[in-house]
Amino acid sequence: MRKALGALPQWGLNKDGQPLIPVVTQDTLELLQALTAEAAAIGAVNPSEGTTTEATADGEPTAEAAQAQTQEAARTLWGALRVNSVVLAPEDEADGWWEAIILAIHDDTCTLCWRDYPEHGLVRRQREQLAVMHPAP
Repeated sequence: MRKALGALPQWGLNKDGQPLIPVVTQDTLELLQALTAEAAAIGAVNPSEGTTTEATADGEPTAEAAQAQTQEAARTLWGALRVNSVVLAPEDEADGWWEAIILAIHDDTCTLCWRDYPEHGLVRRQREQLAVMHPAP
């Protein structure tokens, strides 16, 4: 595991505040796949909680483990949001989602302006109500 951790590049944010997804070499990918198979055989350990997650007989995580991984990934992405980040935010339940720019963050509340319609004023949304934009190639 230490060898794999040393080979993983750090993720970061580009100048627009969007997350950069690092690229790994084929050797690193194969090492990670081997570690995943080994962890599935004995039960994966979540280092942040110190608990084990269940795996099915074919090595796939259980529904509960997959949901926990998804929730952790979402918390990581929401934690990466910064002032000037472009996000998708709901205008309201009927009008869909629109691109918005984060102007301020206080606790878990973000003050936004609509990217293409700044004349519509400011809105506030909880971090959990925002979606991270897909990074452009």
